[in-house]
Amino acid sequence: MIITTDPHGCFLTFKKLHEDMTAKFPGEPFVVAGDLPDRGPRTRELIQYIIDNKITCIKGNHDDFMSDDKQEGLWLYNGGLKAYASYCSCPDGLLYPHPGETVINRAHTCEGIEVLKKHQEYIKALPLYLEYEELKHKNGRHLLITHAPVGQGHLENQVKKFGWDGQTFIWNRYKPPRKNVKNWYNVHGHTPQQSGPDIQDWYANIDTGCAYKGITILGDPLRPYYGKLTALRFPEMEIYQQENID
Repeated sequence: MIITTDPHGCFLTFKKLHEDMTAKFPGEPFVVAGDLPDRGPRTRELIQYIIDNKITCIKGNHDDFMSDDKQEGLWLYNGGLKAYASYCSCPDGLLYPHPGETVINRAHTCEGIEVLKKHQEYIKALPLYLEYEELKHKNGRHLLITHAPVGQGHLENQVKKFGWDGQTFIWNRYKPPRKNVKNWYNVHGHTPQQSGPDIQDWYANIDTGCAYKGITILGDPLRPYYGKLTALRFPEMEIYQQENID
């Protein structure tokens, strides 16, 4: 199985990685661990490509933003303006009621807005996790794909809303526990890893900041740059990467 995560509107980069992986491993399942929209310039094209190619996805926190009208402000503030612009560039598409405030004009309609609504419904229906008991790491742990790291306990207990109408495993920033109620190998993203994917014997964080091309932590030029989309082949634990070309 090929797993990638956090493409964040970087359609050209995602398409190149997907085409390369499916050519190299024909027929092998391909899964995206969330955060399809925002930050990158081509959210509309990315989501349509995923729909057209029937690529399996789960929901991330940015997907949750985009698909929930109640989180409109958080969506636009957290990279959603770039996503919205990929659907609609009409002058009356956005309103500016107060200095520093941007809202979507709900009275506006155009072809792009109709596509946006369809994509929001698609995203809203995405599952929060995927569990594959038949796919096992060499140490016997079986595959669990979440957007953010899974926490301690039963998955069912973690599907509980808090804060911004999110769920613990689309928001958690802590590393997954080594011990849990199941013997999981948790593949996830959500928190970009600047020095490359973080591969351990019970989890793999494969978010390498695809949309953050050319950005370093605190501007330190000695640190490696973000800007790569990473794929993990499980259970072989092979890493493949595509530089951001968007």
